[in-house]
Amino acid sequence: MLVGVNDDRQAGWYAVGGVIAAAGIASWSASWAKSPPSQVLQIIGYIVTVVGLLIIFFAMFHLGSGRRGLRKVRANKDLAMASRVQGNRLELLVTNTSRHWAKFKATVIGIEPKPTNLITHWTLAWSGSSDAVQDIGPNGDSWPIILGEAGLWRRDTDDELAGSIAFERFGASNIPFNYENTAESAKRIPVIVTVRVARIEPSSHIDRKFKITLEPISSTGKSLPRIVEVTDDEHLGRDRDSDRRLSIRLFQEALRHRVAAGIVLVCFGTLVGALGIWASDHSRGNGLAANSAGDSPAVTGDIALVRENGTPRLIFPLAAGGIGYCSRSDDRWSVPWSGVTIDSHWPGIQDATIFFSSFNGFEVLGSNGGTLTFGYRDNQFRWHVPKSVLDDSTGNAVDGVSGPPAFLQYLSNPSAQAKFLAMVPVDSGGLDIYERDGISQDWHMMGSLEQGLGRISYASAVYINGQGIRVVLRVGSQLYEMTRNDRGLPGQFQDGWSAAQKLTVSGIGQITTTEDPAFVYSNITGDSADDMLLLAVPVPHGLALLDTSPNMSGAWTSELLPIRQEPGAVALLRGYADGQPNVEIIYRQAETMYSIWKPDGKSWQGPTKIRC
Repeated sequence: MLVGVNDDRQAGWYAVGGVIAAAGIASWSASWAKSPPSQVLQIIGYIVTVVGLLIIFFAMFHLGSGRRGLRKVRANKDLAMASRVQGNRLELLVTNTSRHWAKFKATVIGIEPKPTNLITHWTLAWSGSSDAVQDIGPNGDSWPIILGEAGLWRRDTDDELAGSIAFERFGASNIPFNYENTAESAKRIPVIVTVRVARIEPSSHIDRKFKITLEPISSTGKSLPRIVEVTDDEHLGRDRDSDRRLSIRLFQEALRHRVAAGIVLVCFGTLVGALGIWASDHSRGNGLAANSAGDSPAVTGDIALVRENGTPRLIFPLAAGGIGYCSRSDDRWSVPWSGVTIDSHWPGIQDATIFFSSFNGFEVLGSNGGTLTFGYRDNQFRWHVPKSVLDDSTGNAVDGVSGPPAFLQYLSNPSAQAKFLAMVPVDSGGLDIYERDGISQDWHMMGSLEQGLGRISYASAVYINGQGIRVVLRVGSQLYEMTRNDRGLPGQFQDGWSAAQKLTVSGIGQITTTEDPAFVYSNITGDSADDMLLLAVPVPHGLALLDTSPNMSGAWTSELLPIRQEPGAVALLRGYADGQPNVEIIYRQAETMYSIWKPDGKSWQGPTKIRC
């Protein structure tokens, strides 16, 4: 086939482009299987998909035959024919001047005068070929057709000139044409032969007329035949059926390429749109914004260390507004934080408590200008715009929040519906108690506690499975603690609490705090004997770590950490690395975060400036 000579190459490039694009899409999809989504895989997937689509574009428009290619191979200039004499043999030379391989067939379609056997149409043979159809290469390649042999001589019987032409016929005997006459040479009649050379596909042909003569050149009567073209008329002939078939073929080719182009453009547009949505989501809710200098963005307010499906996350409010978090592969202090994710448009929540819930998202509850505000990041890694918590009785926003709430999820067993419980410090004094059911965003007030303590500026709670809840409060520069057992939870959360008691440290007594502490319950080893409560407390000119080891009910002990700064905020996480438990504390000094870390029984390492 002349049309589609590049079809194999084109199909190959289509396949290559399709495989690459599919690999890019697979990489893009795989990125969302990670928590958080792998931004490296997303970028690689996007680039690889674009490369695959560009390869398909190249195959379609550069290698595709298309309508323009069909027109080109139909042009008259792509085919030429000339005559020549090789001894007594008459030949026609067919030349393919196009840029494509093509198949040709040659026939005699007329002869004057007619031979005595009245055969006027036959297929010609190609020199050196056993096939009636001949492939001729591109760019000027030629191939000869054997038209026949001719000769002139004097008959022995009467010494008169006589001659004949034997026309070559493919697959059959030759066609003799007697060229006999008397010595009156002027009465000799030349032979006019019309030859058609046809291109097989697309169906087209050219016709030529040639005059064959035999003239004596000496007294011996020997002669060479002469063959000359007798008309300058050249036309490209196509029968109506061929034209119709060709038109259909052209339409189909054009339609196929337009449909393919449309599909690729739709895919490309969808990909670009998805990238735009992805970039928009990431700029608003889970967007990538790495600091070019390799430092963490400037932060302000409280910071938090939480686990997302067991993986450490560092979460912080941005000084420029919004929220961000960094990730780390495990609990080793030496492993750098990376993959900073920033939502610069997410409204800030000051004095917030944040944790990772059983719904595979972050829950955030805090104050926005003194109004109790709730926000969250869902299991698709989208941050949702925070909303004010409304009062049940009035429908108005809950105002007068004085500090971070104690906020936790209560799940009595894996099959039970989760309850979210909050103890919110208020300006009027004490704690207001709220609950929320499952995935609902509606909060309900259940009562108040410890109004006699006055204005509480901080509350934090931990749930100890099978034992109950421990709460640490901050009133001014003093810390208090209170407890509640498991009975009646979660429906009677507001009841059954012990009176708040001053938190005292063995050998020291009360401890003075300059900022809000960080409070965690650790059962990192899975052995209840190793369970402990940890409390990181900013103190004048430094930071103290309190714990209840060697048992949960033991007195608080204190260790002063090797830093000579007064932190503005602190976060705490207990982990397990290199075969032993460890504890890591991250604190904020001005707008910069630092980390200090210690394996159990060993010395502290750091502090080190955090770079995400």
